[in-house]
Amino acid sequence: MSGYYLAARQLEFFKGRNGSRPNTDSLADALAIAQHHDAVTGTEKQHVAYDYAKRLSVGYNEAENVVASSLACLTDSKSSIGCGDSSTNFQQCPLLNITYCPASETDLSHGKNLIVVIYNSLGWKREDVVRFPVVNEDVIVLDGQIELMLHRRLLLDDSRGVAEALNETDCIPGDCRGLTDGDNWMSSHTPTFSGIDASYNLPDNVALITLQELEGGKVLLRLAHLYEIGEDSVLSVMTRVELKKLFPGKKIAKVTEMSLSANQEREEMEKKRLVWEVEGEANKNPKVVRGSQVDPKKLDVELAPMEIRTFVIEFEFDLMTDAFKKMIDV
Repeated sequence: MSGYYLAARQLEFFKGRNGSRPNTDSLADALAIAQHHDAVTGTEKQHVAYDYAKRLSVGYNEAENVVASSLACLTDSKSSIGCGDSSTNFQQCPLLNITYCPASETDLSHGKNLIVVIYNSLGWKREDVVRFPVVNEDVIVLDGQIELMLHRRLLLDDSRGVAEALNETDCIPGDCRGLTDGDNWMSSHTPTFSGIDASYNLPDNVALITLQELEGGKVLLRLAHLYEIGEDSVLSVMTRVELKKLFPGKKIAKVTEMSLSANQEREEMEKKRLVWEVEGEANKNPKVVRGSQVDPKKLDVELAPMEIRTFVIEFEFDLMTDAFKKMIDV
């Protein structure tokens, strides 16, 4: 659930929050409550367990609406700025672990198409196998589109033992066909979207922990180095993240580093830090290596091994986009 929550918050940022629409706050609150020690260990009373489950369900349902509307916005090529009410309604399959997905198990015959949208919430390119159940025998996967193959059809013998080319056709009144060919959904929608620069990937040793839109158009960004010193000969090194490529199409006006919990600026926190001196170990503790301050011109974030850094980022004001958002908020 926490992984879904992080992906939902990313999509919420790409679309833009709207006070009158569903958001991810309810799921955030429910997940926070579910981290209570009684919830983690299962020692809560039964009525409390029911309350945990209810809160998570309510939060998930609202976040599901956020994800569906955000994906519809990002795939709707007709929207030049902002997002209105898209006619596209994406359904999700939270029970794929038990091979249950009503959206994909409908009858896809008679030229019907199943559009599958996949979102990668990581900052790295990845290849994976996507599995979902279908009720028909065969499906053909095209570029971003799935079409149903009602019958087997091959131009040549596939050397699989039949010793002939397959050309099955069945007829319904007034229509005989082999492979269905429905309307091309791709031609009227955007088939691909990248939240970061298409030519850029996060370093292999860095994870995007938080991407969350705050009030006033500010963004909370949290990055983490995944390796400790000496863990890997290649990846246990100082690394760098380019913020300009992390937010293409936006001009960063200000970057403020915060404490890990983002409740105060790091500069103020460092002033309050207690310095401990352990007797007999003054010369044994190695100096802690940390990434340097962010240069406001280069806008690169350095991360030392096992370092987590939190930032609040402000962007230059876009009057056109803001006016549009206000207009659709009314």
